[in-house]
Amino acid sequence: MKRFATIAAACALVLAGAAAAGTDKPTGTTSAEAPYSDAMFFAQAAAGGMAEVDAGKLATSKGNSTDVRGFGQKMITDHTKKNAELAALAAKKGVTLPSATDAAHQQMLDELKSLSGDAFDLCYADDMVKGHEKMAALMEQAARDSKDADIRMFATDTLKAVHAHHALAENLQRTEMAEAGDND
Repeated sequence: MKRFATIAAACALVLAGAAAAGTDKPTGTTSAEAPYSDAMFFAQAAAGGMAEVDAGKLATSKGNSTDVRGFGQKMITDHTKKNAELAALAAKKGVTLPSATDAAHQQMLDELKSLSGDAFDLCYADDMVKGHEKMAALMEQAARDSKDADIRMFATDTLKAVHAHHALAENLQRTEMAEAGDND
């Protein structure tokens, strides 16, 4: 149990650093200060999608468990496809997507790069749960608030996959927590 507590503390430190940098603010939601816009949707969806692929690559190379590596590969495959669909929609709408992820996602990736073993697996699983919650909120908002029928359709369709990924991420998180607890 002591080992699990140590790993949980390491993950909490990483997440606290992300929170201090502002990454605890949902990147997939807007506040009263930042009302919905299609431009915001494209930027946040692109940043999140790119980060999922990059984090998936880290998971396939650094993941301690086969579950983490398998989930990482699924994120690479599924998000690469959705990123291409988003790029096609953006091109149709005359929107230029960012070529790199945003600072908040980059910090999360940098922090994952600094971890290994069970600490990596636990933090990756936690990041995937939280990231998919934020992306679900963004897709729900676009499906509800966009004036563009194509964007609403993309968001509605993507939301199904995001919910499925979120459920898988929650299962992964439970599994990794149980395995870390068993390794004490």
